[in-house]
Amino acid sequence: MASTVTLKQFLEERRIPASDRRAAAVTGMGEHAGKYDISDSDYPQFLNLVNKYLHEERGRPMNLVEQPKPNGPKPLVIDLDFRYRKNRALDHPFEQSHIKSS
Repeated sequence: MASTVTLKQFLEERRIPASDRRAAAVTGMGEHAGKYDISDSDYPQFLNLVNKYLHEERGRPMNLVEQPKPNGPKPLVIDLDFRYRKNRALDHPFEQSHIKSS
């Protein structure tokens, strides 16, 4: 049976209280402000829920930042900020063929 949990419910179940000083896996700003503890085993579900929210339900873009693990490898992170009208859901005006690597 498919899970009917929403992204908001998923995040709320993993919210870290402000008084808790442990490292967060994901930090949210704006509408989803807070710290969230997402385990490695829950991470694929998190990605699926974010994808569903943004691309299937056409939800508003979210301000979520993944935090590197304190003792793990640190990836090279690039932050690309795209501007969209406030009344528009995230849409892909580009295709995979537009992306090149060198």
